[in-house]
Amino acid sequence: MERCVYKYLYNYIIDNNLLYSKQAGFLSGQYQLLDLYHQIVQSYDKKNHTCIVFCDISKAFDRVWHKGLLFKMQQLGIQGSFLKWLENYLNDRQQQVCIGQAKSTLNYVKAGVPQGSVLGPLLFLVYVNDITENLVSVARLFADDSSLSSTISSVNELENILNHDLNIISQWSKQWLVSFNPVKTEVLYYGNGEPPNLIFDDTVLIPVEKHKHLGVTLDSNCKWSTHINTIISSSSKILGILRKIKYTVSRKALNQIYLSFLRPQLEYACVVWDNCNQSEKNKLEKIQIEAARIVTGLTRSVSLRKIYNETGWLTLAERRSYQKLLLMFKIKKIMVPNDLISLFQRADENPLPYNLRSRNDFVIPQQRTTLFSNSFIPSAINSRNSLPEQIRNSPTISKFKHDLLDSLFKTNEVPTHFLIGSRRISVIHTRLRNNCINLKSDLHLNHISDTDECPHCKVSENAEHFFKCKQYENQRIQLFIDTRQFHPSNVNILLFGDTILSQEQNKTIILAVHKYIKTTKRFDE
Repeated sequence: MERCVYKYLYNYIIDNNLLYSKQAGFLSGQYQLLDLYHQIVQSYDKKNHTCIVFCDISKAFDRVWHKGLLFKMQQLGIQGSFLKWLENYLNDRQQQVCIGQAKSTLNYVKAGVPQGSVLGPLLFLVYVNDITENLVSVARLFADDSSLSSTISSVNELENILNHDLNIISQWSKQWLVSFNPVKTEVLYYGNGEPPNLIFDDTVLIPVEKHKHLGVTLDSNCKWSTHINTIISSSSKILGILRKIKYTVSRKALNQIYLSFLRPQLEYACVVWDNCNQSEKNKLEKIQIEAARIVTGLTRSVSLRKIYNETGWLTLAERRSYQKLLLMFKIKKIMVPNDLISLFQRADENPLPYNLRSRNDFVIPQQRTTLFSNSFIPSAINSRNSLPEQIRNSPTISKFKHDLLDSLFKTNEVPTHFLIGSRRISVIHTRLRNNCINLKSDLHLNHISDTDECPHCKVSENAEHFFKCKQYENQRIQLFIDTRQFHPSNVNILLFGDTILSQEQNKTIILAVHKYIKTTKRFDE
């Protein structure tokens, strides 16, 4: 029932544009972060001063005054039986505290929206929607995260604007019984000289050097070192778990754990911070490479090209470029909030007096600093303009994705027969095809052994020789019998399978090779 009511109320609010334009409570926080960071770097580029105040609402969802919420619903045009249903939904709710077997008495809840409910977050957004009225600075809302920001050439004027708005918010909070915590309210200042003196509820706000907003740590020096180090710290913990279970679960499961839990940590809001320095990007790439080694079982002697071929993954740098281009496609097709679209100037807004065979979609803004030119908007427009016109004009997002991956970000699909069999034997097989197993040839190539000769045959002991060594004649005969139907065969088919054969046929070959590896006992040590 809640879901039905939610859909009805949500559609009514969105269709009638009743929410404040910079209220991102329904959308990805990435859009708000892009808008905010663009304001910061553009201000830096123009030598202006920018100040952002991150306001902290105490127990936000518990402080919603029911009568006030119903009044605001009426103001939005909601009335009749639907309004009465919402009133009934909020009234006469009870709660108690349970500790072990002990329970407190039931008490009626006279304020707040039910947390964990379907309707709760939407009702809260309606309640705080009018907080932005009469503000001079730019207010950005994301559920209970709110911020004020202003960019101007004069610090004194910046101070006046923000103090005026903080006073407005303070009055609003008293009127609607919402409690802000000025002690936890933080200020980021970007500019030269002394920061503005800001006062919120008789409390002087002290600027901080960094602030975590919507999962991304913003730094007052416009750099990303703190945020990247946070990513590395959280990712390393998951990497440690992967390392502990790398021989106890299948490659398929390890791959899925990486894609579901580790890669999202490495990529959250990456289009915002992609202008971090190359050293920081390399640190992130090392995390993915180490994860690839764990998933595949490959050693450090294997080249990065072979590692990425074996996993079928794109590099993190390629994935960030891909996501930038994907977001630019959505902006072109008006699939994102208007506030983000308004940051871009379309080329057709200033038509040229003559026709061009190929025209760019967006105008690149003027840039003075590297910081701004490497940020999302200039760099993403450059990337999109450099695409072939055929890809840029893809009619649908699915076609655009396909064209990008097919022509620009080429990946290989990992054969399913690479993922089967015992994990230990599968790792040995993977190392065999990537020349990083403890065969004499591989050891000699990596300067670990003085010779590459097989001690029994006195010839180079490489992967091909492993299947021919006279020491394993009986095992080779069995391998021949098990793969007889696929002859003529060769070492390449035994290591990689054959693209001409079906999935089941390749599976038969790979399992026969696994059996051969196990019975030779060559790699038991």
